Amino acid sequence: MISRMLMMCANNQSTPQCVDGFLTYVNNYYLNYGIADITITQDLTSLYVLDSTNFRVKWYDRNATTGAVTIANSFSTLSEYPDFILSSPLDANDVVQSIYVWSRTVDSTNLFYVSTYERTPNAGSWDLNLTGKEQVNLSGAEFYSKPILSPNGSNAYSLGQTTNYQNPQPVIITYGSPPNAGMYVQSVLNLQTIGTGDLIEISPDGKHLYMLGADELRIFSRNLSTGILTFISPLSTLNRSYTTASLLFSPDSLSVYIVDTSSSSPSYSTIDKYSRDDSTGALTYVSTFSTGVDIRNAVISKNGQSIYTENIPFLSHYIVTSNAITFSDSVALSQFGITNGLTPVVGFLSYDSKFLYHPDVTNNMPYF
Repeated sequence: MISRMLMMCANNQSTPQCVDGFLTYVNNYYLNYGIADITITQDLTSLYVLDSTNFRVKWYDRNATTGAVTIANSFSTLSEYPDFILSSPLDANDVVQSIYVWSRTVDSTNLFYVSTYERTPNAGSWDLNLTGKEQVNLSGAEFYSKPILSPNGSNAYSLGQTTNYQNPQPVIITYGSPPNAGMYVQSVLNLQTIGTGDLIEISPDGKHLYMLGADELRIFSRNLSTGILTFISPLSTLNRSYTTASLLFSPDSLSVYIVDTSSSSPSYSTIDKYSRDDSTGALTYVSTFSTGVDIRNAVISKNGQSIYTENIPFLSHYIVTSNAITFSDSVALSQFGITNGLTPVVGFLSYDSKFLYHPDVTNNMPYF
């Protein structure tokens, strides 16, 4: 499975944490349990952690100014192993209403579920109440990568494989997410004749979904009203065959960056830039930047002016302009007392781009 979850400090804040793109270590929390995934709400008030040791979601009240978090409560995920967690976009009142959890049974039934929890205010904090639970597929499914939400939160998508062991089928599952109701499986797109990939992403304008595999990028148009996907065609103009990669979009949806995260020394990782036709979704190769390092994960800043990467044992910053990608700076993790190389389980950037929370495999959660 490709980890696409590393999120890093964006170079668009005049704060000590984000001056000229540099990361500043702030603090570390020892969570005392395994971490499957995390999310921060877009209203900046809560951080949710999937506890893979006790099969729970634990949530923390969050100080948007300092980034500090305080344990608020926890609840069981119905005896299922938690895999992924997402939070809905802001509503008309600038409040995040829903939290979505993907989980699976740990017995021979091998069933997968998506559960919806409603956030309700409680004495300055928040409570969560289960409002819906949907089985993902009648025969179960194996997820290839973390599910993604559409820009307006009306749909979610997951890439995986049905667990019919005699005839497994690669699929993209489309979920509906109506306001004030539980997320449900809306449709299942069989990829048997289309081909599959390792990750999916949606363009910021919501018009297209891209599925990246080792050999080519497949493009789907997306109905903005229903969320239903229609396969257009495989892309034939990729500059290279990507082993594993991150797929990043500029905020205006007109540029796409494919970060090759393979560790095929001496080739190392590259950042390939493509222009995007926002009508057809087609990509056209523009240029390649060779990093000289082995990148594991990457993310683009919210203003599109920086790309941040994790290349153990460093976090690196690249400046993006209309004409070029250039290396800016790196920070060595060892200077913060992080000795295990921060092999990530997850990482998450706060929606105001001021703080990065990056749990590691030793159950620590340093943030920058």
